Amino acid sequence: ITALNALLSFMKIFKYLTISPNLSMLNSTLAHASEELVTFIILFVFVFLAFMQAFTIAFSTQLASCQDLLASFNTLWLIVIGVFNFQEFQEASPDFGPYLFFMFVIIIFFIFINVFIAIVTESFKHIKENRKNSDLGADPLAIAIRNGLARRFKVLQGLAYGETAVELAKERAEKEDQIDTMGGRSYVTREGLSKVIASEGAGAGQTL
Repeated sequence: ITALNALLSFMKIFKYLTISPNLSMLNSTLAHASEELVTFIILFVFVFLAFMQAFTIAFSTQLASCQDLLASFNTLWLIVIGVFNFQEFQEASPDFGPYLFFMFVIIIFFIFINVFIAIVTESFKHIKENRKNSDLGADPLAIAIRNGLARRFKVLQGLAYGETAVELAKERAEKEDQIDTMGGRSYVTREGLSKVIASEGAGAGQTL
């Protein structure tokens, strides 16, 4: 129960990802493909149950891995993820075993899995095209993160002042001879910039 609770707690992150159009692509894709996925799951379950019954009938007396429906279920899921021993099916039934095995692999791998990928891919393309054609604009979360990082970088680099304030500081500092020239370039001294900022603050106070 604790493990399931931990899993569900982490799954709640998808709820908060809806704030970002880019990060909510998974939710939107699955929601758009929900009807087709339900139909696909129903067909997949029926086919899988049919193969479970077939493997149980064909190999229950020869293989412990197919002695009942539950064992056949586990064996077929192992085949789906690529864990199987083809030789044991061939030895259990040389005439029928290989055909049943390859029939299961072809139908599940080459048909059902490709159909599932096609459904999700088409839904993803549809959602992506709608996002491009809509008027949502840029991702607000991405803009907020970018602006926050840029602002923090400017603060760390000592560049938090706006360009207008810096230009104004240069102009006033030139009048007050607070410009240092180094290597052909002009730099506002700390004293000059402090005077300009103080005067601007005083002017703002008088205005208020």
